[in-house]
Amino acid sequence: MRVPYRWLGEYVEVPWDPHALAERLTMLGVKVEAVHDAALEVENVVVGRIVALAPHPRASALLVARVDVGGSELQMVTGAPNARVGDLVAAAVPGARLPGGRTIEAAPVRGVMSSGMLLSATELLFGEPHAEGEGLLVLEGDLRPGQLVARVMGLDDTVLELELTPNYAHCLSLVGVAQEVAALTGGKVHWPEQAADPVALPERQWPLPIDIQAQDLCSRYVGKLVGGIQVGHSPLWLQRRLQLAGMRPISNVVDVTNYVMLELGQPLHAFDYRLLAGPGIVVRRGIPGETMVTLDGKERNLSDDMLVIADARGAVAIAGVMGGMDTEVSMATSEVLLESAYFDPVSIRKTAGMLGLRSEASARFERGIDPTGQARAAERAAHLLQRLAGACPAGGVADRWPVRFQPLTIQLRPDRLRALLGLAISDTDIAASLARFGFGVERRGHAMAVAVPPRRNDVAGEVDLAEEVARLYGYERIPTTLLRGTTPGRRTDRQLRVEAVRQLLLGCGVDEALTSSLTRPGEADRFDLPPDDARRRVVELANPLTEEESVLRGMLVSTLLEALAHNRRRQIPSARLFELGRVFQSRGPDVLPQETLHLAVAAYGPTRDQHWGARALVADFYYVKGLAQALWERLGLPELEANPGYEPWLHPGRQAVLLARGRPVGVAGELHPGVAGRFDVPAGTVALELDLDALLDLVEPVARYRPLPRYPAATRDLAVVVPETVPAAAVLAAIRRAGGENLESVRLFDVYQGEQVPAGHRSLACALTFRSALGTLNDEQVETRQDLIRTALREELGATFR
Repeated sequence: MRVPYRWLGEYVEVPWDPHALAERLTMLGVKVEAVHDAALEVENVVVGRIVALAPHPRASALLVARVDVGGSELQMVTGAPNARVGDLVAAAVPGARLPGGRTIEAAPVRGVMSSGMLLSATELLFGEPHAEGEGLLVLEGDLRPGQLVARVMGLDDTVLELELTPNYAHCLSLVGVAQEVAALTGGKVHWPEQAADPVALPERQWPLPIDIQAQDLCSRYVGKLVGGIQVGHSPLWLQRRLQLAGMRPISNVVDVTNYVMLELGQPLHAFDYRLLAGPGIVVRRGIPGETMVTLDGKERNLSDDMLVIADARGAVAIAGVMGGMDTEVSMATSEVLLESAYFDPVSIRKTAGMLGLRSEASARFERGIDPTGQARAAERAAHLLQRLAGACPAGGVADRWPVRFQPLTIQLRPDRLRALLGLAISDTDIAASLARFGFGVERRGHAMAVAVPPRRNDVAGEVDLAEEVARLYGYERIPTTLLRGTTPGRRTDRQLRVEAVRQLLLGCGVDEALTSSLTRPGEADRFDLPPDDARRRVVELANPLTEEESVLRGMLVSTLLEALAHNRRRQIPSARLFELGRVFQSRGPDVLPQETLHLAVAAYGPTRDQHWGARALVADFYYVKGLAQALWERLGLPELEANPGYEPWLHPGRQAVLLARGRPVGVAGELHPGVAGRFDVPAGTVALELDLDALLDLVEPVARYRPLPRYPAATRDLAVVVPETVPAAAVLAAIRRAGGENLESVRLFDVYQGEQVPAGHRSLACALTFRSALGTLNDEQVETRQDLIRTALREELGATFR
């Protein structure tokens, strides 16, 4: 909400400058985000008086004017049809600058020198060519040639930009902000004049028949008929105020409806009355399959979830959001029907969201407006149209109010309020504070009956009234005290395990990343996923901000690779990132999507700095597998199992499926060269993605205690020769099965292929550790168990030994 300082001063006396006012409003809870010096961006634009006019010798549509600009007369060429001798106009003399940086210099126009330019309101305010049918800006008042237009017309102002939370909907108007200022100062709010001189319009039936069929969505509808209108451009002061408030002037009729909305907070709409198909207005739900073209020129599909305004032919406006082109006000309009209504906030919010159509009107309706201010706003608009457009308003309004507003009265206990605020504030001060905000207060024994103003839909109970008192008392004056009591909350076991995973990876030198859950629609194609892959069932957003972020990610590694590419493009030589985040999978149109917590790691480049005493290590398949192995150990899971994988986005032969307790929970490996190219990451980039929810389900709920060994261990090395097709995991599993309870650990420490090993085979060297909890093992016991291991390897895998 943008609040021009001088405009605000018309409704309440403001004793502070704009910056002091901004500070006081912010401390009151009405946050002022910024204070803008909204000086009109013009230079050398002065008041000029047209002294003489003559036809242009070479162009019949142009005039040559002599203009007194204060102490001198300049010749200026103009094509404005409303130029008159004696008029005071805005004259841009040579060297003048207009908004947008446009400069004016002396130049010939069809062979006649023009020393400057006579301006229209559009040219003065926006620096743009004058609108169709717009003439010169004719100035009024006690002005002298040569005066600066921006200064003498009051076009310079200061604008307070408010950042309003939903509970401050009552401040979405100048009068609403004025009421806050009046509460601070103890002053009085001056309501704008609204009485118009009514005239009879016998050629039209009045009052207008109004049929509210959807009374749950429209509790009140007010219509005001205004005839005799001369549609044209608004006066300069009104256009400037709309501009300062962030709205674009259009015509005097539309500008008045916007002006009253900004002034009172009640959105209005003007229908061209002669274009409505009688006999009256119908407020109903949309009909499935029904369409209408809104004022932005787009055809809208309506549904029975939307509230529409209709005539005998069909829908003519989407209630509270935007009107239709069929009844749009144009230069030919002579009669308008002013609509001022109260629509259900939830309905307007849903409709605006479904259509992706937000407007100043919908922003106010969906937050809630004063349910009693409709007639007042219609009469105010009629008054302005009578002043600015020569209108003749009909007497009274057509007012249909099927669901009457029921005022709210709250029983307030002063002792309860004092306990909530921690303040020793008297009952008299409580009542006075509430009264300054417009609340009615009546003493009832030890309590107070507080009548809530209709505009304050954010106040519903005692705590809200306590907040009102605190706002006026001053938050900064409330003493600071320490909290008492204890907080019983704690992290769950699952949350602690997730945090343990995070700390493990950080300890391994991997940096945590936090990427967006949104990605592009064709992400699965970049990974070459097959058509029937479940990860292709993405969840699409109903109202995405951009096409690039229109679906929820189905793979966590996708957004992590984007982060790696971002680092690579900035010439970062190595990057190791992990993320703990959710992935999403659609389960049908009427079912909530499946959300699963995943862990992803992606890395490229050296995993440690080059050092003369150690060789450089580069992130490869064994690096990410090692991270997985460390994770298994940290969670207390059995030995990591890694089987050959067949993910299309990973390099064939350089990937593995990771298993925990025999259940697949993720994959690890080197990116396929094609996938690496699509993501613009280096060749050899490695990645890991785990279903962390599934993995944590396999963790035992209670940690097992393992005492320190009392007896020494016996170690043996075993070199096993097996075919290349036999995975090392199968060899280690066979050793564990045959090793018995005294086999404490088995570790693969070397792989060899060469002259001493048959072709198509490889030698796997394993370190075996034996230990008994009952006593020291002797050589015979160890050799017996090792013989059993050799026998099992021969029978199960066809192994030989070196």
